Amino acid sequence: MGSLAIIPARGGSKGLRRKNVLPMAGRPMLAHSVAAALESGLFDEVVVSSEDDEILAAARAAGATAIVRPDALSTDTASSADVVLHALEQHRWADTFALLQPTSPLRTAAHLREAAALLTAETIAVVSICECAHHPLKTLLQVDGHFVPTREWRDLTQPRQSLPRAVQPNGAIYFGRSRSFVESKDFLPAGTVWYEMSQTASIDVDDATSFGEAERALLSGL
Repeated sequence: MGSLAIIPARGGSKGLRRKNVLPMAGRPMLAHSVAAALESGLFDEVVVSSEDDEILAAARAAGATAIVRPDALSTDTASSADVVLHALEQHRWADTFALLQPTSPLRTAAHLREAAALLTAETIAVVSICECAHHPLKTLLQVDGHFVPTREWRDLTQPRQSLPRAVQPNGAIYFGRSRSFVESKDFLPAGTVWYEMSQTASIDVDDATSFGEAERALLSGL
């Protein structure tokens, strides 16, 4: 049995240009994800999938294997599922894999080991989650030109503590079984097990503000 870590890192980021290779706490941002995967000791190989030469060079320098992504998988509409399938096609020995987005630099080796421990013989997938920053029951949905509550109007004025606890996938960790994923292409199959992380560890870098938040957390040792 073998396990593969897949880090997808396109060069054409929109919210923050070149974010995957921007220096964060002394190294390119994507190198934090590579380091966590290598330090975890869980994987037979850690790969970075990209079409971008600078990103591929940074991946190699960080200790990962570079996979040159075809142009068809390098557009804004390319799906994560297709990127994973492309990597698995080249690493058919991998019985399990992890999808680790490089925009989650606060995900650590310890997080990976804890999440991996949940991938038992009866488990198909493990997905990381965190508590919602804004409770979904305190939002309005636009339906047929009108705004309606997610559940009930009174939820909008209820104390957050009186509402059911709400969590969301944070994008930091996905563990799956290769054969099942190739067949279903589903990141959230029935029976998915959830691994909870703190909101700080779940920071997803999308713009200059979240980049600064993540860097400050790394430098402070959070």
